[in-house]
Amino acid sequence: MGGTAANRGEFDMQLDPITNVVKDARILIVDDRESNIGALSQILGRAGYAICISLTGIQPDLLLLDWHMEPVSGLEFIEALKSRVRSEDMPPVLVLSADTTAETRREALAVGATDFLSKPLDASEVLLRIRNLLQMRLLHCRLQDSRRELETQVRERANELEQTLAKLRALQQQVPIPACGEQPVSEASFAEPPHPLSVLVVDDEPEICHVLTSYLECDAHTVVTAENGCDALEKFRAGEFDLVITDRAMPKMTGDQLAAAIREISPGEPIILLTAFADREHPVRDIDLLLSKPASLSMIRQAIGKVLKS
Repeated sequence: MGGTAANRGEFDMQLDPITNVVKDARILIVDDRESNIGALSQILGRAGYAICISLTGIQPDLLLLDWHMEPVSGLEFIEALKSRVRSEDMPPVLVLSADTTAETRREALAVGATDFLSKPLDASEVLLRIRNLLQMRLLHCRLQDSRRELETQVRERANELEQTLAKLRALQQQVPIPACGEQPVSEASFAEPPHPLSVLVVDDEPEICHVLTSYLECDAHTVVTAENGCDALEKFRAGEFDLVITDRAMPKMTGDQLAAAIREISPGEPIILLTAFADREHPVRDIDLLLSKPASLSMIRQAIGKVLKS
């Protein structure tokens, strides 16, 4: 059993857009007669096909297999190959045999052969069958590549989501420090949610924006977010908001500067300032309430209730 031509490790089939033929595919000829191998090699060589002589280190794209061979039959060869190759990587098998009985055809197709061709061979029919099988192989390989690429993208996206969720869980598990001498608020003591409001949330940390938005939307509030003070000021001028919740330390414009600018536009606008050091700071001009971050849902509800009452 054997064949002719060079082995190649890295390989990528390409379809000729003019002839619709995959000529750079690798074809393995398995036959116990050198004369049959030579005849097939000539047919394939004239058509420009590559022929490999071994399965070692190379995955053929098509298998041309004689059925009645000694000492290993075509049936035994396919079964041995299936034990070594994953089903998704199994190349199409074109069985060549002078035995055209229905029993032989059924036997070959049942064990995994893709197609069956009777001997003596007609060169034109051989090339047409090979063209069709290689086109099918090419589509299968492209589908496998797309599946692997999609799986990689899904794994990467899942890892990103896991990292984001881990950050969110870490934020939510922290115990908030009460602002301005207030008593700690237990997570079990939920404040009543206020009526739905239009809220502008400003923070340069996307995770914190996401947490605040989730909390507020739980109480049916409409939320618009901004990643810095300048962006927030533009959105405030363009919309109407019942409340502004802003971080203090931000690039471009601090929370204090944003609050002052908002109060020039709307003097009575309720503003809550988020800071990591609320317990050490005193209320400042243009701010209705200092709130420690990260804040729980209960803390946010209580803070909103306070600023709206005042």
